[in-house]
Amino acid sequence: PDLIIYDECHISVSNTYNKISNAFPNAFIVGATASPCRTDNRPLGDLYETIIRGVTVRWLIDNHYLAPYDYYSVLLTDLASAETNGDYDTVKASELLMTSAIYGDIIKSWHKFADGMQTVVYCCSIAHSQKTAEMFNDAGISAVHFDGNTSKVERKRIVDDFRDGKFKVLVNCDLISMGFDMPDINCVMLLRPTQSASLFIQQSGRALRYKPNKRAVIIDM
Repeated sequence: PDLIIYDECHISVSNTYNKISNAFPNAFIVGATASPCRTDNRPLGDLYETIIRGVTVRWLIDNHYLAPYDYYSVLLTDLASAETNGDYDTVKASELLMTSAIYGDIIKSWHKFADGMQTVVYCCSIAHSQKTAEMFNDAGISAVHFDGNTSKVERKRIVDDFRDGKFKVLVNCDLISMGFDMPDINCVMLLRPTQSASLFIQQSGRALRYKPNKRAVIIDM
Protein backbone atom coordinates (compact mmCIF):
# COMPACT_ATOMS: atom_id res chain seq x y z
CA PRO A 1 0.00 0.00 0.00
CA ASP A 2 0.95 3.62 -0.58
CA LEU A 3 -1.33 4.75 2.24
CA ILE A 4 -2.20 3.08 5.57
CA ILE A 5 -5.10 4.46 7.63
CA TYR A 6 -5.44 3.37 11.26
CA ASP A 7 -8.74 3.92 13.04
CA GLU A 8 -8.52 4.01 16.86
CA CYS A 9 -4.88 4.89 16.23
CA HIS A 10 -3.96 5.14 19.91
CA ILE A 11 -3.37 1.38 19.61
CA SER A 12 -1.32 1.68 16.39
CA VAL A 13 2.04 1.93 18.22
CA SER A 14 1.50 -1.46 19.85
CA ASN A 15 3.81 -4.34 18.91
CA THR A 16 1.12 -6.01 16.76
CA TYR A 17 0.49 -2.90 14.67
CA ASN A 18 4.22 -2.18 14.41
CA LYS A 19 4.54 -5.35 12.33
CA ILE A 20 2.31 -3.74 9.70
CA SER A 21 3.96 -0.32 9.83
CA ASN A 22 7.46 -1.79 9.65
CA ALA A 23 6.52 -4.03 6.71
CA PHE A 24 5.70 -0.99 4.56
CA PRO A 25 8.25 1.67 5.50
CA ASN A 26 7.52 3.83 2.42
CA ALA A 27 3.78 4.09 2.97
CA PHE A 28 2.17 7.25 4.28
CA ILE A 29 0.37 6.64 7.57
CA VAL A 30 -2.69 8.51 8.82
CA GLY A 31 -4.38 7.77 12.14
CA ALA A 32 -7.67 8.88 13.67
CA THR A 33 -8.82 8.56 17.28
CA ALA A 34 -11.00 10.33 19.84
CA SER A 35 -8.53 9.41 22.59
CA PRO A 36 -4.84 9.90 21.64
CA CYS A 37 -3.37 8.61 24.89
CA ARG A 38 -2.04 5.36 26.36
CA THR A 39 -1.66 4.06 29.93
CA ASP A 40 1.84 2.75 29.11
CA ASN A 41 2.84 6.27 27.95
CA ARG A 42 4.23 4.88 24.71
CA PRO A 43 4.41 8.00 22.51
CA LEU A 44 2.33 8.17 19.32
CA GLY A 45 5.15 10.39 18.04
CA ASP A 46 7.15 7.21 17.43
CA LEU A 47 4.90 6.66 14.41
CA TYR A 48 3.33 10.04 13.55
CA GLU A 49 5.06 13.30 12.70
CA THR A 50 2.16 15.69 13.25
CA ILE A 51 -1.02 15.86 15.31
CA ILE A 52 -4.02 17.60 13.77
CA ARG A 53 -6.46 18.59 16.47
CA GLY A 54 -10.08 18.07 15.56
CA VAL A 55 -13.09 20.04 16.70
CA THR A 56 -14.13 20.02 20.34
CA VAL A 57 -16.76 17.82 21.94
CA ARG A 58 -18.73 21.01 22.60
CA TRP A 59 -18.73 21.77 18.84
CA LEU A 60 -19.79 18.21 18.02
CA ILE A 61 -22.71 18.47 20.46
CA ASP A 62 -23.76 21.92 19.22
CA ASN A 63 -23.72 20.69 15.60
CA HIS A 64 -25.61 17.44 16.31
CA TYR A 65 -22.78 14.98 15.78
CA LEU A 66 -22.85 13.96 19.44
CA ALA A 67 -25.69 14.00 21.97
CA PRO A 68 -25.71 16.34 24.98
CA TYR A 69 -25.39 14.49 28.26
CA ASP A 70 -25.75 14.56 32.03
CA TYR A 71 -22.86 13.11 34.04
CA TYR A 72 -23.26 11.63 37.52
CA SER A 73 -20.52 10.35 39.80
CA VAL A 74 -21.61 7.78 42.39
CA LEU A 75 -18.84 6.46 44.64
CA LEU A 76 -19.37 2.78 45.45
CA THR A 77 -16.25 1.77 47.35
CA ASP A 78 -12.62 2.62 48.08
CA LEU A 79 -10.58 1.00 45.31
CA ALA A 80 -7.15 1.97 46.67
CA SER A 81 -6.25 -1.65 47.44
CA ALA A 82 -6.84 -2.56 43.76
CA GLU A 83 -4.47 0.10 42.38
CA THR A 84 -1.41 -0.95 40.37
CA ASN A 85 1.29 0.98 38.54
CA GLY A 86 -0.59 1.02 35.23
CA ASP A 87 -4.28 0.44 35.93
CA TYR A 88 -6.53 -1.20 38.50
CA ASP A 89 -6.22 -4.92 39.12
CA THR A 90 -9.50 -6.19 37.67
CA VAL A 91 -9.58 -9.28 39.91
CA LYS A 92 -9.24 -7.22 43.09
CA ALA A 93 -11.67 -4.62 41.75
CA SER A 94 -14.22 -7.34 41.02
CA GLU A 95 -13.96 -8.64 44.59
CA LEU A 96 -14.54 -5.15 45.99
CA LEU A 97 -17.47 -4.44 43.69
CA MET A 98 -19.30 -7.76 44.01
CA THR A 99 -21.19 -7.21 47.26
CA SER A 100 -24.95 -7.08 47.76
CA ALA A 101 -24.81 -3.52 49.16
CA ILE A 102 -23.02 -2.28 46.07
CA TYR A 103 -25.45 -4.04 43.75
CA GLY A 104 -28.25 -2.34 45.65
CA ASP A 105 -26.62 1.05 45.03
CA ILE A 106 -26.25 0.23 41.32
CA ILE A 107 -29.95 -0.59 40.94
CA LYS A 108 -30.92 2.47 43.02
CA SER A 109 -28.74 4.76 40.85
CA TRP A 110 -30.19 3.33 37.62
CA HIS A 111 -33.73 4.02 38.83
CA LYS A 112 -32.73 7.51 39.99
CA PHE A 113 -30.79 8.70 36.93
CA ALA A 114 -31.72 6.44 33.99
CA ASP A 115 -35.00 4.70 34.73
CA GLY A 116 -36.29 2.98 31.58
CA MET A 117 -33.30 3.97 29.42
CA GLN A 118 -31.50 1.59 27.07
CA THR A 119 -28.29 1.15 29.05
CA VAL A 120 -24.84 -0.36 28.53
CA VAL A 121 -22.98 -1.41 31.68
CA TYR A 122 -19.21 -1.91 31.74
CA CYS A 123 -17.81 -4.35 34.32
CA CYS A 124 -14.28 -5.34 35.28
CA SER A 125 -14.49 -9.11 34.83
CA ILE A 126 -16.74 -11.70 33.19
CA ALA A 127 -17.91 -12.94 36.60
CA HIS A 128 -18.67 -9.37 37.67
CA SER A 129 -20.60 -8.79 34.43
CA GLN A 130 -22.61 -12.00 34.80
CA LYS A 131 -23.51 -11.19 38.40
CA THR A 132 -24.46 -7.60 37.53
CA ALA A 133 -26.84 -8.79 34.81
CA GLU A 134 -28.32 -11.26 37.30
CA MET A 135 -28.90 -8.49 39.85
CA PHE A 136 -30.69 -6.30 37.28
CA ASN A 137 -32.94 -9.21 36.33
CA ASP A 138 -33.64 -10.01 40.00
CA ALA A 139 -34.74 -6.38 40.41
CA GLY A 140 -37.20 -6.76 37.52
CA ILE A 141 -35.04 -4.89 34.98
CA SER A 142 -34.43 -6.98 31.86
CA ALA A 143 -30.69 -7.45 31.32
CA VAL A 144 -28.37 -9.65 29.26
CA HIS A 145 -24.65 -10.34 29.70
CA PHE A 146 -22.23 -11.12 26.89
CA ASP A 147 -18.45 -11.30 26.60
CA GLY A 148 -15.62 -12.25 24.26
CA ASN A 149 -16.46 -15.96 24.64
CA THR A 150 -20.00 -15.42 23.30
CA SER A 151 -20.26 -16.74 19.73
CA LYS A 152 -20.53 -14.22 16.90
CA VAL A 153 -24.00 -15.50 16.00
CA GLU A 154 -25.24 -15.19 19.58
CA ARG A 155 -23.53 -11.82 19.97
CA LYS A 156 -25.31 -10.46 16.89
CA ARG A 157 -28.64 -11.76 18.15
CA ILE A 158 -28.12 -10.08 21.52
CA VAL A 159 -27.17 -6.76 19.92
CA ASP A 160 -30.17 -6.92 17.56
CA ASP A 161 -32.51 -7.68 20.48
CA PHE A 162 -31.02 -4.79 22.45
CA ARG A 163 -31.44 -2.46 19.48
CA ASP A 164 -35.06 -3.56 19.18
CA GLY A 165 -35.69 -2.83 22.86
CA LYS A 166 -36.37 -6.44 23.84
CA PHE A 167 -34.35 -5.86 27.02
CA LYS A 168 -33.14 -2.72 28.79
CA VAL A 169 -29.60 -3.35 30.00
CA LEU A 170 -26.64 -4.82 28.10
CA VAL A 171 -23.84 -5.84 30.46
CA ASN A 172 -20.30 -6.60 29.27
CA CYS A 173 -16.63 -6.73 30.13
CA ASP A 174 -14.51 -4.68 27.69
CA LEU A 175 -16.35 -6.08 24.68
CA ILE A 176 -17.97 -2.97 23.19
CA SER A 177 -15.70 -0.13 24.29
CA MET A 178 -14.46 1.08 20.89
CA GLY A 179 -16.38 1.68 17.67
CA PHE A 180 -19.73 0.32 18.86
CA ASP A 181 -22.29 2.50 17.09
CA MET A 182 -25.85 2.41 18.40
CA PRO A 183 -27.67 5.76 18.78
CA ASP A 184 -30.42 4.02 20.80
CA ILE A 185 -28.04 3.73 23.79
CA ASN A 186 -29.18 6.47 26.16
CA CYS A 187 -27.09 5.60 29.20
CA VAL A 188 -23.78 4.02 30.14
CA MET A 189 -22.89 2.84 33.64
CA LEU A 190 -19.17 2.64 34.34
CA LEU A 191 -18.49 -0.12 36.85
CA ARG A 192 -15.03 -0.84 35.49
CA PRO A 193 -12.49 1.30 37.36
CA THR A 194 -9.68 2.50 35.15
CA GLN A 195 -6.81 4.97 35.13
CA SER A 196 -6.90 4.99 31.32
CA ALA A 197 -8.28 8.26 29.95
CA SER A 198 -8.62 6.53 26.58
CA LEU A 199 -10.79 3.69 27.91
CA PHE A 200 -12.89 6.12 29.95
CA ILE A 201 -13.56 8.33 26.90
CA GLN A 202 -14.32 5.37 24.64
CA GLN A 203 -16.75 3.73 27.06
CA SER A 204 -18.47 6.99 27.99
CA GLY A 205 -18.82 7.82 24.31
CA ARG A 206 -21.06 4.83 23.57
CA ALA A 207 -23.98 6.86 24.95
CA LEU A 208 -23.17 9.96 22.90
CA ARG A 209 -24.17 8.79 19.41
CA TYR A 210 -26.52 11.47 18.14
CA LYS A 211 -30.25 11.03 17.84
CA PRO A 212 -32.80 13.87 17.61
CA ASN A 213 -34.03 15.07 21.03
CA LYS A 214 -31.71 12.66 22.83
CA ARG A 215 -30.02 13.59 26.10
CA ALA A 216 -27.59 10.93 27.25
CA VAL A 217 -26.72 9.91 30.80
CA ILE A 218 -23.29 8.79 32.02
CA ILE A 219 -23.22 7.21 35.49
CA ASP A 220 -19.63 6.87 36.65
CA MET A 221 -19.53 4.52 39.63
